[in-house]
Amino acid sequence: MFAADRIDHLQRVIEPALTSGQIVVCDRYLLSSFAYQSLAVDMDWLRQLNRQARRPDLTLWLTVSPATSRRRRWQRPADERYEADDHLARVAAQMGDVSRQLRSELQIVAVDGEGSAQEVLTRLQAAVMERLR
Repeated sequence: MFAADRIDHLQRVIEPALTSGQIVVCDRYLLSSFAYQSLAVDMDWLRQLNRQARRPDLTLWLTVSPATSRRRRWQRPADERYEADDHLARVAAQMGDVSRQLRSELQIVAVDGEGSAQEVLTRLQAAVMERLR
């Protein structure tokens, strides 16, 4: 269902926006799907399901410690606290594994997500500018 939704969203929203010259930023695209879903199903099968999905020009992977993740989750509304620490630790480890496997295919750049919002934004901007060069 995630892959089907992604293809639909690509066709209806992303591709038309790119065709018109817009920059498109997505939250949780292929890297997230591969990391979360490959905990339960085979990675080759996931890649096959997502074969029609446009590969990103850049994937920014924000890395944070478990403590930072926990603190930020608890600062959100209660309905966004559903992910348990142990599950997120498994996802984070899987994200690292998937990132190493698919770094060039998904154009993955790890960005330190620790610190203030301004500090993280500055790092994100630097990563994007480096990619644009």
